[in-house]
Amino acid sequence: MDARAMFRAAPDEEALGFKLLNALLYHWKLRGVADPEVLHASWNCAKRAIKASGLEGAALKGTLMANINHGYFLGGKNHQTKEEILHALASKLDMADILDDVVFDRCLDPSEQWNEETLFEEIQNWDTHRRLPAFCCGVCVWLPSLRRNDFNWTVNAVVTNELVAHGLTDEPEAEEPEADQDAPDEEQEQPQVEERRNAGDAANPDPLNKKEFDALRGDYHNSWHMCADFLQDRDLQKRLRIIFLSLAPLEAEYHRDVKTQQAGQKALARWSAARAAGEAGRCIQETLQLLHSAEVFQKLGMFSCRTPVREEDSWVQEELAMTRRLFLMLTETASARAWSECMYRVQLPQLAAGLLHENRDAAQGMCNKMARIAKAVLAAEKVVGNADVNTCLADAAWPQLQLARELMKMGQDCGWSARNQEMIEFAFRLYGGPQSTKFVLEDQFNHLQHLVRQQNKGRSFMAKPTQYFYAATSPILRTANLPGPTVLFPTFQEAFADKSRATADTEAIHKPGKNQLPEFLGRPEDIAALKRYWKAAGYLANRVATAATMYLVDDERTAWSNASRAWAGVFFVMDKQTCLPRWYFNYSADGVADVWKAVICRAVPPCCNLLSSPGAAIAQTDPDEQDLLSYAVRNGAWLSVPHIMHIFQSRRWPYPGPSKGRKKRHFLEDMVNRLFPDESAEAKAAMVDKMAPSTRPTAQAARDDDDCGDDLLAVISNLDPENADAAKGMRKACVDRLLDKQRARPKPESGGEPRGGWERKHFTPPELRSLLPPTSDTVWIKRQPAVPQYSGYYERCLVPFCADSLFVLR
Repeated sequence: MDARAMFRAAPDEEALGFKLLNALLYHWKLRGVADPEVLHASWNCAKRAIKASGLEGAALKGTLMANINHGYFLGGKNHQTKEEILHALASKLDMADILDDVVFDRCLDPSEQWNEETLFEEIQNWDTHRRLPAFCCGVCVWLPSLRRNDFNWTVNAVVTNELVAHGLTDEPEAEEPEADQDAPDEEQEQPQVEERRNAGDAANPDPLNKKEFDALRGDYHNSWHMCADFLQDRDLQKRLRIIFLSLAPLEAEYHRDVKTQQAGQKALARWSAARAAGEAGRCIQETLQLLHSAEVFQKLGMFSCRTPVREEDSWVQEELAMTRRLFLMLTETASARAWSECMYRVQLPQLAAGLLHENRDAAQGMCNKMARIAKAVLAAEKVVGNADVNTCLADAAWPQLQLARELMKMGQDCGWSARNQEMIEFAFRLYGGPQSTKFVLEDQFNHLQHLVRQQNKGRSFMAKPTQYFYAATSPILRTANLPGPTVLFPTFQEAFADKSRATADTEAIHKPGKNQLPEFLGRPEDIAALKRYWKAAGYLANRVATAATMYLVDDERTAWSNASRAWAGVFFVMDKQTCLPRWYFNYSADGVADVWKAVICRAVPPCCNLLSSPGAAIAQTDPDEQDLLSYAVRNGAWLSVPHIMHIFQSRRWPYPGPSKGRKKRHFLEDMVNRLFPDESAEAKAAMVDKMAPSTRPTAQAARDDDDCGDDLLAVISNLDPENADAAKGMRKACVDRLLDKQRARPKPESGGEPRGGWERKHFTPPELRSLLPPTSDTVWIKRQPAVPQYSGYYERCLVPFCADSLFVLR
């Protein structure tokens, strides 16, 4: 069982639009369905894979370098100076100094011969860089920008260092700094950056979000200096290659989908039918096959060895770590793509698109599949008194929509025939149109948004004709050739002939947040019951719905007797972020004759794979297959009490007797004894302690387990940041460690005086605390109207005190 993070995903960016559309459909009682946008799903899959494989920091750095390195000749005040330096650098560049690095950038085979003069002329031709466009972070241009930056990595490093050295990237200062100021210069900062780079990834991990990335900027003069430092890191170049090499099949599929969305109605209908037939499986298969591609590993600088290698060597450990990153990226990409597309294979009404398939046999096969799904769903709805089945039906959700019910009725009436014209017309009306708004509507919206901004800047009457002609140049109006009436300039002129028209008529368009919704849209309380009658929105909800539908069809033969185990909760939980959901098949994982086995394996690089292809291989580290339950218990999986009882029932084990106890720990001890009868008592106790810790660590035990004392951490944390630049990384690590220990430390076992962080201004000062009684008691404050003060008394208090209305002691 591979312990991978199943729920570490990028935020769901599709849920908000679905919720709005579902609310409108529910309020107006319309027949409609909200499917995920096609192109957004591909980009979200890429982001989820990058996040789950731990390459967020490399992606952030790559985005910065792509924006910097492709902007040399894009204008600016230093345009001419940059151009002169680049031409001068090309004339004095020594090819022998950068030849090996350029060979790695071009992914050339070191054993082959190539024309060095041609390669040098290509580098000297700076005009090729002039024609490179500006890149920004986006699905269409982000990956090509990373790829081009990788192809010219060494050249970009040389050029960026030259620009930074000549000060062309520095902002002009208002006045020159004085000679006696303590501001550090570049010569003082460069060794610090070099020391930070040599410290390694463990002490300086990549930033995982924008906040950490902005904090990293503080170590550099500006973004150019930051980019120049990043370009010296060859390991970063390999990690960026992992990203765009792993996403290459997904990127190709994305561009094919873009072309299809603009190819017309017939092509869109065929594309929807192919998606329902499992066309996405080709992209998933191509992604997983990259793990065994010799070309991919050659681009990462890993080759096969003819002689055995020692795994203890540092370079072998580096290749093992790189192979692990590639394995995670590929599997996470394939997993995310599979979950984003599987709903079109098993859900109603999405599966109806298969009726438009040009192969009639394939269309009939998908029609038979719809019949099985409809039969299972309708049979499950007749089950009474099974809360787990009802929960599964509620999670499936899609078959309960109005359009799904109509499809079931039409299928039953025609005997689920793929040649029924009514069902074909139904599918065509659903999936015969565009499935994306990219490059069509969104371009128009961006154009109109820019138009509104221009209108807000200048509201003069003379600017109206300019705005009209600006709107007439919309890319959609110029290229779509849509039939319809043409708006002429006189018509536009008559619309604005009345100069006295109030601007408040169009105020609501530009400021929707300050205006109430029209009454015909309904009130918020009218759609309060939306969640009870409509499915949840978003990627995770569609994923759960797909798994629920798959289970309903699969376990129909047992009348869903496994619903309590297969659907409620999770099965194996290794920690708070890593879990294997009990979806679809896991209800059989606790049986004796289980087909699911734990095979302990890992991905090894080509240098460790002497007997196979030049690509990577999945090496089995343990020759024996293990029972999935035994492996999970041995590694400390968390099991709930109901599921432990189900395990005893499935394996026909008697419950522990009253003499042994009926608590969770007693069940676990009995289960460990049955699964591992030959293990020692200490090993069995360790397994039980992992799954159910018996005692909570006390404050004294927490202090004893500290690997570093609080005094030392506090001293290092309080170092002066201005005079302790050399210990900047250590200081930050100590501050984070001290905060983590304070949050994780248990509460004191006995009460005492409140901590310093709890004291406030109106608490009794320490110098007066000895005057208070030993036990807490009531304080009496008397108000005297003639005196602008209050008198307060504690019972058995030695000295009374007075306070004014601001609670200041007198």
